[in-house]
Amino acid sequence: MNQEMSKRRSSGDVVELDSDDSEGTYLVRIVPSAGNVQWDECVVCDDKQCREWRKTNVLDKTGRATTEFVHHVAECNMRDAPTAIK
Repeated sequence: MNQEMSKRRSSGDVVELDSDDSEGTYLVRIVPSAGNVQWDECVVCDDKQCREWRKTNVLDKTGRATTEFVHHVAECNMRDAPTAIK
């Protein structure tokens, strides 16, 4: 398991994720979920403060929102997005 501390993220942040099908990386924006709870405790790593965000919106290469969403994304799996996209 990951022993490093994850970077804290906020709703609205744009982050980079690895593709599950080994086709590189893609961008998502953390978006608010319905209700008051936006994230859960991470089940991926040992960082007790790591959050698993309930909803992210997939972005295209220019940073525009698509109609695709990825749910339950842990901060320990996120990387900073390229500066030009933010």
